Amino acid sequence: MERCKSSARRLSFYIDGQLSDRGKRIIEKHILACKHCQDQLILFRAARFALRSFPNIKPSDSLDMNFIDKLNKQNSLKK
Repeated sequence: MERCKSSARRLSFYIDGQLSDRGKRIIEKHILACKHCQDQLILFRAARFALRSFPNIKPSDSLDMNFIDKLNKQNSLKK
């Protein structure tokens, strides 16, 4: 099970194509033998597909500035 936890953490990198060739081969070999990680891969791919369906919205500059101002005020209160 410990190996599955390690592999599950790398599934996101695998889906995004961010693993080395060796890492990709290792995770693919593991996925073939592990039902748990096969299921996780299906869930990750479904989540990735769902997230891509959302429109790409850029917040307004005023929202950014309001957020930054609130963070700065909160940080100054902590000091």
